[in-house]
Amino acid sequence: MALFGSDDPIVPVAERVEVYRAAVPADLLRIDVFPGGDHRLQVGEPPRLADGYLETVSSFVFSAVGRN
Repeated sequence: MALFGSDDPIVPVAERVEVYRAAVPADLLRIDVFPGGDHRLQVGEPPRLADGYLETVSSFVFSAVGRN
């Protein structure tokens, strides 16, 4: 799982996505880019987690342990 904020000022998101796609088999990889998210996957002021972040992570964890 690779998670990125689309507005990350530190990580060049498009380049990193391509690196992951080249290095990790597609059936083992999940990439999500959260619109407006910064390097910490936060948006807004005061900062809060990007919309869909918690659902994405919990869905990934549940599928990894065999619970849907």
